[in-house]
Amino acid sequence: MFHLEPVTTTNLFSVVQIIVMILGFYFAYNSLQATQTSVALAAQNLQVASQNLQTAANSLNLNTANAQAQLYNQMLMQGRDLQLAQLELKYAKEPDTAAKQIDLFGIVIAYYAACFELRKVLTLPPIVDRLMSADLKEAMRKVEFKKKWETIKGLYSKEFLQYVSSLEGV
Repeated sequence: MFHLEPVTTTNLFSVVQIIVMILGFYFAYNSLQATQTSVALAAQNLQVASQNLQTAANSLNLNTANAQAQLYNQMLMQGRDLQLAQLELKYAKEPDTAAKQIDLFGIVIAYYAACFELRKVLTLPPIVDRLMSADLKEAMRKVEFKKKWETIKGLYSKEFLQYVSSLEGV
C-alpha cells in the first residue's frame, strides 16, 4: 500500500531545513512580541516622564512667582519703613499732627499702588481685590486724602491712575 522510498541525505537535509525554518519563525515571532511589549513600556515611561517634566515646570513657575512676590513684599516693607523713618525725622522737632497725617496718607496711597502692581506678579484672590478696592474707595472719600492723591498721583503708573479713577465715587 504505502511505498516508502529509502531515506536519503537530501531528504534528511530538507526535513532539518523545514524544522530550522519553523523554529526560526517561532523565535522571530517571540522576538517581535517582546519588542512590541518593550516599545509599549517605553511609551508608558515616556508619558510618565513627560508628566513629570510638566509637573516640574509648573512647580518652577509657582516657585518663581512666589520668590517674586516675596521680593516685592520685602521692597514694599522696606520702602514703608523708610517713609515712616523720614516722617519721624521731619516731625521730630515740631509734632504737626495735621501735616503728619497728610504725609501718612501718601504712605497709604503708596501701599495701595504697590498692592495694585503686585497683581502683575501674583494672582490675588478676587475677594482681596474687592476688599482693597472698597477700602481705597472709602479712603478717597476723605477730603484730605483726596487732596494728597491729587498732589502725588503723577508719581504712579497710568494703570494705577486708571484703576483709581475707575472706582465709583472717586
